[in-house]
Amino acid sequence: MNWLQCLLFGFISGLSEFLPISASAHEIILGRIFGAIDVGYGIRLAVHIGALLAVFFSCRPQISKISRERRISALPPRRRKRNPDLTCLKDWKILKTAAILLFLGFLAYPWVGDQGLRLWILGIGLIAGGILLYIPMYLPAGNKDARSLSPLDGILVGLSAMLAVFPGISRIAATTSVAAARGAEPQHGYRWGMLLAIPALAVLIIFDIISMITTGLEGATFVVFLQSVISGIAAFAGAYLGITLARNILQKSGIFVFSYYCWGAAIFTFILYLI
Repeated sequence: MNWLQCLLFGFISGLSEFLPISASAHEIILGRIFGAIDVGYGIRLAVHIGALLAVFFSCRPQISKISRERRISALPPRRRKRNPDLTCLKDWKILKTAAILLFLGFLAYPWVGDQGLRLWILGIGLIAGGILLYIPMYLPAGNKDARSLSPLDGILVGLSAMLAVFPGISRIAATTSVAAARGAEPQHGYRWGMLLAIPALAVLIIFDIISMITTGLEGATFVVFLQSVISGIAAFAGAYLGITLARNILQKSGIFVFSYYCWGAAIFTFILYLI
């Protein structure tokens, strides 16, 4: 890819990572449009690092709060100046359960992820992702927070996050839709999806590093390094913008509006397959 393509690839990959529209699908489609058989593990690594940094900075207040409440809960009751926030503690339990299932799902990633290179499979995944987004439209609005949810909900959120291993399905879309189905506000589901993105992106970074080591570093030049850095910076900017947009749209319109985009992307993918 040339410099402009590296910039666009990084920005759109980061943007789609935190919008419910499947980052992996956009990466594959962009690669086909740019005529790149493989964008390279260096660029993928930089994009994943940029997205990880963006979500970490965006979620830093929540991460700090959960960490603080866990430290308070670990103290003996007589030494506490106040009781811990039960919502934060329940958030942690749900995320911990979901993260375990997410890691188990990644065991299938090396095989399942390659299936997305078959555009007809990617198109089916995008259709399924759109259906996931549309379902909450027919469900009664819920206002539960983490205190009202059970361990089963943590398992279901984790299973939904596992769906993102399949090409075309967004982790954000799956977790937000399942949380809504269980009666939680979409904002809670989106927050859980963002926090789960931290371990998910960390695992993807490990996969990228392993792939770089096993395939060797032939073709790794200073120009390629600079292109990777540009892609990573663009991914950080795109991810930060995606988080801001998703939060605003969730509050004003609802997550279902992205389903139309997913179905449109599926049609475009099938057209690419037929060409």
